[in-house]
Amino acid sequence: MAGRTVRERLEDSELKVFCGFSIMMVIAAGIAGMVLDGQGPAGVLRGLWTIIISRDALITDYFELAGYGSALMNAAIVMAMGLWLLHREGVRFTGLTMAAIFINVGYGLWGKNPVNILPILLGSSVYAKIHGYRLGRYMYTALFGTCLAPLVTELVYHYIHLSFVLPVIVGVLFTLLHALIQTYVLTMLTALYYGEVSEPSPPKEKKKRRAA
Repeated sequence: MAGRTVRERLEDSELKVFCGFSIMMVIAAGIAGMVLDGQGPAGVLRGLWTIIISRDALITDYFELAGYGSALMNAAIVMAMGLWLLHREGVRFTGLTMAAIFINVGYGLWGKNPVNILPILLGSSVYAKIHGYRLGRYMYTALFGTCLAPLVTELVYHYIHLSFVLPVIVGVLFTLLHALIQTYVLTMLTALYYGEVSEPSPPKEKKKRRAA
């Protein structure tokens, strides 16, 4: 970090400002959508709940499903989660960061929501934890990997339809386990054959045992 040039620091700062401006624009569009649809805050929350519990097979149009306000607010929440993780992990903002963020905004309008992306992010986090690194080392794999999030919702519905064989809770747990495994493998393959794309974070220091 200390060896970065002035240009790199300015680029990082400018992209962060641009992301902040963009999320405000998405929220403003969501408010305009609320007015257009005649939705209040309660209506938006109901729409978000509809998005979370609905199937995401192929292209699920959240505008049609829950209205403009709820769909745009869903996209804003997905974007905010990605930005918070990037900030928390101290990942430098580059053009690839913009691609990862804005592909999430786009998918936040048809397929992604704040719930079905969590198992994907958790899978990358588990891989990083096992190998003694922070999530920031594999952040781009995690963010791009959330494109698999609609599969999480579909698996939940699949197991619910089999609830006469398996209890629903068991089906949900199987879904979470499947999502964790697929993201763990995705992160592992990316690290092995492509390398860590984001700026590496220093490995965590292992606690030394005190001598008895």
